[in-house]
Amino acid sequence: MSLYKQRRELLYQQLDPNSVVIIVGNTQKMRSKNIKYHFRVDNDLFYFSGFAEPDAIVVLRPGHEQPFVLFNRGKDEAAEINFGQRAGLQGAEQQFNADLAFDILSLEQLLPQLLEQRTKVYYLDEQALYQHRIFDWLNQQRQSTALIL
Repeated sequence: MSLYKQRRELLYQQLDPNSVVIIVGNTQKMRSKNIKYHFRVDNDLFYFSGFAEPDAIVVLRPGHEQPFVLFNRGKDEAAEINFGQRAGLQGAEQQFNADLAFDILSLEQLLPQLLEQRTKVYYLDEQALYQHRIFDWLNQQRQSTALIL
């Protein structure tokens, strides 16, 4: 995991302290009923986190006390029996060194808060999963951010 931390640190050095990076991972595609296609993790998300599960989002906040935030699926024993183990929130922190981990279901509520007063947002969403929501989150955040000249 130290390799991924080094990559994040290099990114933080290149970014303005008023910036935040949001990387949206891929989802699991269904073929029919409960037969799934082989899952392929988003390259950027994996590059900076090492996390290789579906439905994950990484939020990187340079200069913050807790710069690496990971949204992922919580543990679910029934789903894990059929589809394999999940790291869960505890695993996100312990195995992948996330400073904070939240359930992906809390994204709508928590992401605008994580943007804080930051004025630069870098957003990667290859599958356009949240393209209809990003401007709503930014508008919520913008209402509490002062104009910088």
